[in-house]
Amino acid sequence: MKQLVFCIIVVLSVACNSSFSKYDGYTEHELGYWYKLHSFADGYLKSKNTDYVSAEIYISSPETDSLRFFDTFIIQVNTTDSICLPLILHNVKQGDSISFITPNTRCIREIMPPEYADLFSETKELFITATIVSVNDAITYEQKVKEYNIWLASKLEYEQTYIQKFLASHRMQFQKQQGIYKSVVTQGTGTIPQSGDVVTIRYQGSVLSGEIINHFTSLEFEFGSQWQVIPGIEHALSTMRQGERAVIIVPSDLAWGEKGTSDGSIPPFTTVQFDLELVSVVKK
Repeated sequence: MKQLVFCIIVVLSVACNSSFSKYDGYTEHELGYWYKLHSFADGYLKSKNTDYVSAEIYISSPETDSLRFFDTFIIQVNTTDSICLPLILHNVKQGDSISFITPNTRCIREIMPPEYADLFSETKELFITATIVSVNDAITYEQKVKEYNIWLASKLEYEQTYIQKFLASHRMQFQKQQGIYKSVVTQGTGTIPQSGDVVTIRYQGSVLSGEIINHFTSLEFEFGSQWQVIPGIEHALSTMRQGERAVIIVPSDLAWGEKGTSDGSIPPFTTVQFDLELVSVVKK
C-alpha cells in the first residue's frame, strides 16, 4: 500500500513539474493565462480600469518561430473583458516589460492586420511581450488626443503647402483625384480594374526631392485586397485603364503616413511620387 501511494505521488509530481516546465518562470493567472515580469518601473501608478495603455506589443506563436507580429498600440483597459489585451494590461506601469502566454482568442488577433490574423488563427496559444510606453487616465488621454490632432493638422497643412509649391513649379499638369494628384503620360484603352480583378502594375517611386525609393519593378496582386499597395496607388488605379501610364503625387496620409516605413527609409509625413503603369487587368 505504501509503495502504491509513493508511486501515485511520484506520478503526480512528474505531471505537475512537466506542466510548470512548459512555462518556466511564468505565473499562472486565475483567468487562464500565464505571465512573467521582465522589468518593472518604480514611481509610476498601475493601470486601472478605463485607463489608456500605450504599449509596444510583440506577438508570436510558441509552436513555431515563423509567426511573428510587432506594432505599437493604445489600448483602453477593461477589467470586465475576456482574455484579451484590455484585460491582461490591467495593473501594468509605464516602463514595465511583461510577457504573457494566452489562449489564442479572436479578440487578441483582431488587433493584427487581417493577413496576420489568418496566419495566427491555427495556433493554440499566443506568446505576447508588451513594453509599456505610457499609462494615462481617460481625461489625460483625451486631452493629449486633442493636442495631437492640432499638431497633426498643422503638419498636414504644411505638407499640402509643400505639394502645391511643387506642382506649381512642375512642367506637367496634374489633376486632383481621390486625394492624389495625377498626370496622364500615356492614355490607356483597356479595362478599368474592379475589386477582385488581378492587376499587374509597373512602377518607380521617389520623394519630391527626386531621390528614388525603388527603381522600376512589376507587381501582380488582387485589386481591392488589403495591404497589397499603399492607398494612393490603389486610388490611382481605380481611375486608370489597362495600358495607361501616369505620374501620381501621393500625400503622406495615403502613403506611409505619420509613422513612415518600418525600416526608416521613408520618414514620417513624406509625400511620394510614382511613375505608374497599369500593365494588365484580368477579370475575376
